[in-house]
Amino acid sequence: MTTICTGFNPKGYEDYGANFLESFDQYWPKAVRLQCYVETAPNGFVPRGGERSLWTCRGAKEFIERNSSNLQRCGRAPTPGWRPKDHSRGYSFKWDAVKFSRQCFIPEAASDELEDGEVLAWFDADVVTFRPVPGEFVERTLGGYDLCYLGRLNMHSEIGFWAVRLSQKTRAFLASLAALYRDDVIFTLREWHSAFAFDYVRSKAEYLSVYTLTPRGMGHVWFQSPLAQYTDHLKGERRKLMGKSPERKIG
Repeated sequence: MTTICTGFNPKGYEDYGANFLESFDQYWPKAVRLQCYVETAPNGFVPRGGERSLWTCRGAKEFIERNSSNLQRCGRAPTPGWRPKDHSRGYSFKWDAVKFSRQCFIPEAASDELEDGEVLAWFDADVVTFRPVPGEFVERTLGGYDLCYLGRLNMHSEIGFWAVRLSQKTRAFLASLAALYRDDVIFTLREWHSAFAFDYVRSKAEYLSVYTLTPRGMGHVWFQSPLAQYTDHLKGERRKLMGKSPERKIG
């Protein structure tokens, strides 16, 4: 049994979340469940009884309230690691802990509703599904591993998708990921965004069997993975404006 979890803020629903929900409900097997974590109820329908409140995630409300007025922790004030072009833009995602913390709080909360042995997958809410997904697709993609993800040779992992088979080991991984933010440990690391946090915790989780779907991946690795057969990650403003990734050859 597979459950997909995701989340978005009110603007995110308007910009891309509604497309995620509509295409998910249209193309994913009905047996695949959804948990969609939102700050406020979206204007539209969340399918399959999937609506959840972000504020049920342990520590999320406290972390966001504690740090949302700190411009550095929202990526909007210089830190020692900023590059010149970050200064000119006035923003760097690498230090926007407030925005990206949600991606680390949500999977832990989603797992609380599920039994060991079930598969939990994260999808960014700017993913769109464009053709029917076969039954047990995520289970087969994960195979016999504890965790699968999209690795990259030249930079941090692409975590628009990753999946775990729930067990005591993977629950410990999810808890460690959330705790980086819940306990403000993230601010001791070199970068503060969720992909850096994911790689940091994964690198220390020697107890997990881990599989990258893109072992030689570089750049926008989505289309170097099995996900490309059925889904598109509209990563960045350009792809969102186009409505599809230029790398996509089908659908």
